[in-house]
Amino acid sequence: MIMAAPAETRDRVAFDHFFRLGEALRGIETAGKRLRPRSRALALGGGGELALATHHRVMVDDPKVAFGLPESLVGLLPGGGGPNGCRD
Repeated sequence: MIMAAPAETRDRVAFDHFFRLGEALRGIETAGKRLRPRSRALALGGGGELALATHHRVMVDDPKVAFGLPESLVGLLPGGGGPNGCRD
């Protein structure tokens, strides 16, 4: 969708597209209720950002479980804004 847009409007299209995700994560963060996601598998990229937007995180002690923002390893910013909600 972003690459299909004309070159002069790609920045705006990308911003508008990812800003909605950041707003949704902010809505989770400020929901007024304590949210505690549980993970028994991968929480990478968007899944990691979703977990960071909540108030507590519970993960199983298992080698198959991973948590992170892999896009940052190649110099990209997380699409939803990253760990805005991380308090722990």
